[in-house]
Amino acid sequence: MNIIQTTLAGLMVGSLAACQLAKTQLSSPTRTMSIQIYQKWELQRGNRINNQTIVSALGELAIDLDGKPIYVPMSGEAKPDQAGCVLFAGTELPAYLFRFCGISSPTLGVLRKGQPIGTAHLLVFSTFLKQNNGTWAFVEPSKTMLEQILKGS
Repeated sequence: MNIIQTTLAGLMVGSLAACQLAKTQLSSPTRTMSIQIYQKWELQRGNRINNQTIVSALGELAIDLDGKPIYVPMSGEAKPDQAGCVLFAGTELPAYLFRFCGISSPTLGVLRKGQPIGTAHLLVFSTFLKQNNGTWAFVEPSKTMLEQILKGS
């Protein structure tokens, strides 16, 4: 190779590497997501009382999983929220949003049905339904949905 060919080859490799890095950064879900909750209660998850943090509040289920995996119930996208939980929006039920708190090393981004989203010792789980005004209301999760989340089916 002469010097021009070597320089061009180096530029092409550098350009390809930059494109791959940009593609990775664009597809990596690093931005947090926040939602506005329709209901307001005095005591909410994250509040502190007598130097103790509330980890579950009205509208949430706390499930002792002892480090077991959690699975997404349908294909969709997982994003972190500002409190360190994971918000999951499924493609099959776009009006619903699932919040997983207590997950260790969550898998974020686009996930397929049955794929593990992480593990938890104490999972705090919530289901939300989008309201006409753009806020999200707590709703009771279905038993079938919880079984899919815990079994991966």
